[in-house]
Order: sequence, then structure tokens, then C-alpha cells
Amino acid sequence: MELRTIPEYIEFNNVELEKIKGRSLKSRLTNECNILYNDYHNVLIDVGPDDKITVTASEFMTTNNDNIPTTKKRVYKFILNSHYPFRPPEIYLNNTIYSNLLQMKGDYEKEMVKKLKGQDCLCCYSVNCTANWSPAIKLYQIINEIKSTLKFKKDIINLLLVDKIKKQYNIPYAYIESYLV
Repeated sequence: MELRTIPEYIEFNNVELEKIKGRSLKSRLTNECNILYNDYHNVLIDVGPDDKITVTASEFMTTNNDNIPTTKKRVYKFILNSHYPFRPPEIYLNNTIYSNLLQMKGDYEKEMVKKLKGQDCLCCYSVNCTANWSPAIKLYQIINEIKSTLKFKKDIINLLLVDKIKKQYNIPYAYIESYLV
């Protein structure tokens, strides 16, 4: 059965929440889901037989490229183990582990992260890093970080393209990048 309305998602999730043994974890997830329902109408909780809890939230984004509206779907998935919230969850974006998104592929990207973020890598900047994790961090904050990371990586690509344009047309003193970041 595919759920379609927010009350149906809430009803389904309440049944799943009853399977959680810890009262404080159940209360926390109830509160976190209530926050997620505001922005993501299809929030699902699944409690597995091994007591691993999976929380999934999806969003549809409409973009208008070349005057053709296209819809993209982002699926955020969190797998919470028995140590949650004292350790970060496993985080996935569209079934790709989030830590892969944080990796820098080239020297230019690494240089830009150092220049713009003041860190050697995006992993060190992320709440996903155990050194930055706090039990106070909520799932919606992780989603906001993912969105911020995606925008940042897009900005890096734009800056790289600007550098290529400046080199190709021999205009090193054009400050095009100031309009991008």
C-alpha cells in the first residue's frame, strides 16, 4: 500500500515507533518526524528486526532549465543504530552514502574547500564526522547540511568553469567569481 497523505504517513510511523524499545529514543524520533513533516510530506520510519531504525524523507524539486520544467527527487535516508543519538547515523542521499559526497576529487576542489571553508576537507566540516557530532543534532539539520554541501560543490564547479573561461579568453582580471559565491 502506497501512502499518500500526511495523516497516513503519521499513522504508519506511529505503528513503527511503537516497536522502538527505548522511551527516550521513541520520543526523540516522534519530535524529529514532526519537524520533518513540515517540509517532507513522505517521511517513513522502518524498525528492522535487528532494531536498526531507518528514517526516510523525500522531496521533489522542480527546476526550470531551458524553459522546460523538470522534477527531481531527493531521498534522504538515515540508518540509526543502537548508539543513536550519541553517534551519528549512517546517512544516504539517493542511495549514495553521504561521505562519498563529501570527498573532493581533485586538487582544485581541495584548494577551494581550504580557501572558502578554512578546512582541509568537507568531511572535517560535516556533522557526519564523529569529532563534530553532538546528540543535539537533529535529522533536519543533517538534511540542511546536505543541501548546503550540494550548493557548495555546485559553486566549486562554477568557479572552476569561470577559471577555464578566464584562461581561454585571456581575461585574468575579470572578477566573474564574485558574482557566484
